[in-house]
Amino acid sequence: MLFIDGANLYRRLLDDGARDPNLLDLRLVARKLAGPREVVGIRYYTGKAEASAAIDGKRVLAAQQRLFAALARQGVDIIRGRLEKRSERNPLADELLRFLATPPAEIDRLQPELYKALHRMAMQHREAIYWVQKAVDTAIAVEIAQMAIDDQYDVAYVLSQDGDMAPGIRLARSGPHAKKVFAVGPAGRNYHIMQACDRYIVINREWLRECYLPDR
Repeated sequence: MLFIDGANLYRRLLDDGARDPNLLDLRLVARKLAGPREVVGIRYYTGKAEASAAIDGKRVLAAQQRLFAALARQGVDIIRGRLEKRSERNPLADELLRFLATPPAEIDRLQPELYKALHRMAMQHREAIYWVQKAVDTAIAVEIAQMAIDDQYDVAYVLSQDGDMAPGIRLARSGPHAKKVFAVGPAGRNYHIMQACDRYIVINREWLRECYLPDR
């Protein structure tokens, strides 16, 4: 069984220089990890975008719907959490506004058009908006453990570097229904994941080279 933390996978693989993780054929990833073992399921966990969540919500939602459709064609089970909006003050924008408010002698060096453009940019970005996914890590940890207890798999591969998975992994590896659990991800592995699992399997862009969907 392959458990995938979608957002964690996307971020880590992009940081590692891989191609767009949304173009991965997860069936090929699962088969390569499982080797001679049967792949009994692929479960993809991610926060669900809402069209009303932001100015660009419709664009984000459309991209996610295309991803979900591609995953469904691969026979992947999609487990949806939620995305919550967060904001914080942007210190770079504040610093730029302070500079633009310096005495005229300093500002006169700027062209009027440039001054206006910089001021407009600073005002537009005074508040940094970002999104965090919720109820995803918990869902993965719970299902790793519960599906082990229910004997729904013999070996689990957990594609994530999030230490919040560790309690579920430890539970799955204990008791009368103990299973093998391998964590999977790029180099720079998470200490808590490493301590909890049987082994950590490093994947990178070379490992994934033959695991992408064909170009259209």
